[in-house]
Amino acid sequence: MKKNNPIQLHFCTSLGVSSLPKLLALYWSLLRHSANPFVFWVLCDGDEVYQLLFKLNLEHVRLVPLTEFEKTDVELYSVKRYRDVFEYNCTLRPCWMLYLLSCNSEIQFLTYMDTDLYFFSDPQYLYDQLDNCSVLLSEHRFSKLATRLGMTPKISGVFNAGWLAVKNDKIGHEALLWWRKRCLEWCRRFYEDGKFGEQKYLESMPELFQGAVALNRLGGNVAPWNVSDYLVSADEINRVYVDNEPLIFFHFHALQMEGEFSFKVVREVGKNVVQLTNPSYVLSGRQKQLIYKPYIAEMRRAIRLVRDIRFNKEEATIEEEAESPWNFKKMIIRTKAQLTRLRSIILYMTL
Repeated sequence: MKKNNPIQLHFCTSLGVSSLPKLLALYWSLLRHSANPFVFWVLCDGDEVYQLLFKLNLEHVRLVPLTEFEKTDVELYSVKRYRDVFEYNCTLRPCWMLYLLSCNSEIQFLTYMDTDLYFFSDPQYLYDQLDNCSVLLSEHRFSKLATRLGMTPKISGVFNAGWLAVKNDKIGHEALLWWRKRCLEWCRRFYEDGKFGEQKYLESMPELFQGAVALNRLGGNVAPWNVSDYLVSADEINRVYVDNEPLIFFHFHALQMEGEFSFKVVREVGKNVVQLTNPSYVLSGRQKQLIYKPYIAEMRRAIRLVRDIRFNKEEATIEEEAESPWNFKKMIIRTKAQLTRLRSIILYMTL
């Protein structure tokens, strides 16, 4: 699939209202960098997020209420009562993709994306391999630092479920049907008997389906769990590179920002008031400057926009969770996080 091929790209995701600022940042990054036309299918969990997106009237975005989608998949809806919100969202991922491919013959291939992704380059660079395969999977590629801190494919899986692309062909459908069946059987947020959420199943796909392969673009799915292995740089017009290859998209896992409603506010000493909620993630100054700073600026813009629309008839305030001056449980959690972060920094310095 050539880079300049004007094929229409199709993306999909699912979200509740708390993830709306992330969705907007992701959408704006696609508008900025995608040379090809695209359609972004959004599964809305709740009437509020549907109404907010409806008011925004974003070009290229097609909205589907979760309640309407659930009417088409009785098996999926039947497991909802046994899963928490996170587990159910993981369960519905292959169901949502299969539904879109089955109902829309114009989709040649479909990419699922978590809302906390953000593009720095044209997404078309990712799809050259789809000429000869049916499923593209993104590897975690855990860094040496992450490995020393205990992050391992043995638990989390070889592949990350935050980005994957499936061609609308026989093998693509078979792979999604198989994944859907596995997730309906078991999809929990913890590791058990070789399973972990919807994600661990993905590493069986290359063995079961000849057309399932790993993405070969280094700049795809760069994340805090692997970025420490790469040299991050920028050229004279601020295009970002990892090991001299264009950074295509970054997965901003475990990032919270002050002002995201429905999120417990996480504070960090410093004027940016942001931190990664996983204290094991350690970022260099260059990574923060070239990767995180642009995203944080975009997120602040998105938060303000959502706040203005959400509270257009009321004062635009966000109630933060008040912390008591003395809470032993919170103190223990905070202390453990600080110790973990200190350990990560020490290991980072010894690499």
